[in-house]
Amino acid sequence: AYGGRNAWEASTYTFTVEDYDVLVVATFKERDSKPIPVPYEQYCTYDGTKKVGIKNGEGYKLSGTYRATKAGTYTAVATLDPYYKWYDDTTTPKKITWSIRSKLVMPEISLKKDSDVYTSKTVTPKVSVTVDGSVLKKGRDYDVTYDKGRKRVGLYNVFVSLKGNYSGNGYACFKIKKAANPLTATAMQRLVKYAKVKKQQVTVSCPIKLSDSKGKITYTKIQKGSSKRLNVNAKTGAVTVKKGTKKGTYKIKIQVNDVGNANYKPIRKTVVCKVTVQ
Repeated sequence: AYGGRNAWEASTYTFTVEDYDVLVVATFKERDSKPIPVPYEQYCTYDGTKKVGIKNGEGYKLSGTYRATKAGTYTAVATLDPYYKWYDDTTTPKKITWSIRSKLVMPEISLKKDSDVYTSKTVTPKVSVTVDGSVLKKGRDYDVTYDKGRKRVGLYNVFVSLKGNYSGNGYACFKIKKAANPLTATAMQRLVKYAKVKKQQVTVSCPIKLSDSKGKITYTKIQKGSSKRLNVNAKTGAVTVKKGTKKGTYKIKIQVNDVGNANYKPIRKTVVCKVTVQ
């Protein structure tokens, strides 16, 4: 039998040996704590599988987040077992920050429409991004930015910046094409007094009503199907009736040429106009 405190505590104890008149005095020293290093971060890169950022080892237990799958920063806590201490002679739990780094990839970018026709409105094509066959989610996995000024005809870029589990950048191009020219040309009849044209050449105003023209307009007489008594001014479209033209109705085929502009295609319209001498 022994007296005093629990025998596993550091102290001096007195023992009595039965049937013998012997006094035994024993002194127990406190067990030395074994120094160990603080566990360190493992290098991890996202690949869709679970990663162990801090490994278990001798003399401590882990809590917090020491395993994870997604890219990000995590915190694990290492708590010492009895009779262990850290190399810095402390025994308090250690917080250890570790991370899973994003995977550097080249994204595959596709646009729902890689071309559109000019409408004077801003064009913003929808984007689809895939990595290794997996479709990524906008806002969570990537951000999209567009070139400015996407209203006029031209070539524009769409830029994709990956984030979250992936890192990397890419871009795709789309085109705004010229729109069809909406020019309309309507024939208008013109009258000429015989008494006047009998003495001299007479000019009448352009016998064509134009609307929605987009560029410079010129006029060309189409010889086939047109009267030899009539001609057209290339710049103004005015029609001249030759001196001495007899009474009657005369036809002239006029080709209206609109060269268009930066956003509209050129166009040609053929109009048959009538001039009556009476």
